[in-house]
Amino acid sequence: MTTVCTRTIAILMIGIAVSLVGSSVPAESITVYHTDFSDTTTGEVPAGWTVVDAYGTWEVDDNDELTLSAVSDDSSIVCDAAGVLTDFTVSATFHNGAGRAGLVGRLQDADNYYVLRVAGTTYLDLYWIGANDAYERMKHVALDPDYVYGEMCTMSLTFEGSTISGEIRNASDVVMGSFTDEDTRIASGKAGVRANALSFGCAEFTITAPAPIPEPGAVALLISALAGLLVVRRKR
Repeated sequence: MTTVCTRTIAILMIGIAVSLVGSSVPAESITVYHTDFSDTTTGEVPAGWTVVDAYGTWEVDDNDELTLSAVSDDSSIVCDAAGVLTDFTVSATFHNGAGRAGLVGRLQDADNYYVLRVAGTTYLDLYWIGANDAYERMKHVALDPDYVYGEMCTMSLTFEGSTISGEIRNASDVVMGSFTDEDTRIASGKAGVRANALSFGCAEFTITAPAPIPEPGAVALLISALAGLLVVRRKR
C-alpha cells in the first residue's frame, strides 16, 4: 500500500513538473513596489526616490500626496527603490488641477525614457524622449469621457518586450482612454511620475512585474529526482 501511494504521488509530481515546463499560461504578477506615501515625513522626498531634472522640487504634503512645491517645467521623480526593470506595469492614482501629468517608464537617465501623460482635459499622449532634445509623440488618444481637473484618476503604463500599452480610468473606474504600441528604442529602466503643475498630487504608486517561472534546468532536476525515487521504491 505504501509503495502504491509513493508511486502515485511521484507520478503526480512529475506530471506537475512537466506541465510547468510546457505551460503557456501567463505568469502571475508580483508587486515590486507600492506606497501611499503615508510613511514619508511631510515636506520630504520619499526614501528611495530621486528627482531626475532641475525643473521641480518634490515633496510629500499634509495629505500624504507626492506633489511639486516648485516647478518651472515638466519635472520627473523616479523610484530608485524598485530598481531597473524590463517588463513591468507602473500605475499611479493622482489628480491634476492644470497642465500635464502622468508617468515615466524605462527611464535610463534624464534624456532617455517614455512618458505617458494627460494633456489638458481631452487627450492621453505617449512620448519617447531621447538625447539632444529628441522626442516623438507616439500616441495621441482622445479621452471619452473627458478628464476632470482635480478628480482622482488611475493611470497605468505596461511594458512587455517591445509592446507598450497604457490606460487611464476616472474616479468611477471608467476607462477614458487606452492604447497599445510597439517600440524597441529603450529596453529597460526605472519608473516614476511626472508633472508640470503645483496642483498635481499622487496618492498611490505601484509597480508590478511578471512572477519568475521555474527554470527548465531546475524542473528537469526535480523530474530526475522523482523518477529516481520511483525506481528505488520499485526495487524495494
